Amino acid sequence: MSESLQIVAVLILYLVLFGWVGYRRGTVREMVVAIVSIGGYFVLQRYGNIVVTIFNLGFKFLAFARGGGLSGDNPDAILLIRDAEDVITEAGRDTLLFLLWVGLLLLTYFITGKVVKGAKNKSDGTAIALGLLNGIFYFSIFLPMLSSIFLNQLGVAAAVPADGATFVLRSALEVINEGLGSLWGELDTQQPLVIVLFLTLMLVAVANTLRTPKKT
Repeated sequence: MSESLQIVAVLILYLVLFGWVGYRRGTVREMVVAIVSIGGYFVLQRYGNIVVTIFNLGFKFLAFARGGGLSGDNPDAILLIRDAEDVITEAGRDTLLFLLWVGLLLLTYFITGKVVKGAKNKSDGTAIALGLLNGIFYFSIFLPMLSSIFLNQLGVAAAVPADGATFVLRSALEVINEGLGSLWGELDTQQPLVIVLFLTLMLVAVANTLRTPKKT
């Protein structure tokens, strides 16, 4: 099996996993997660400087409080706010925003799992599609970071451009196209059988998603 086919197989398993997660969790839960994860990520990127400023002001206020500013015991405590250095520097900005996004995402998964219930939270094709959407978005966020970590450990400069999410999605589509083309070439003599097999599997999968699991 060529390297491109192996990559395609991994991507397919990854997408199947998130499609299954979406089906199990239901449409409403996955929709809330998609809105929070995608919306929260871009809001943090857009207003990241404001978030960092708020955190730094919070740390300075803690220094002011510990210095006796709230009790009035130390009249010079106000100077601690002026002289205190920023805890979150420019180098730590992306780390803070990423941790906030991950925390928000985990909290959303937990809350939706506990709160969202009932017949409106259907397990159907829409739930699977939303699960796939979430999986693809996570893939576009995490892959550039993981690539950067592993390449730096190997002493190789990461070749992911600034628009990492767009680059990863475009590259993934190119790899899938190449891998499927190779697979199609290897199965060239069995193409009619392959078409029938894939159509059958697709119809079975669609039929299964139309059934909502029984509530106990």
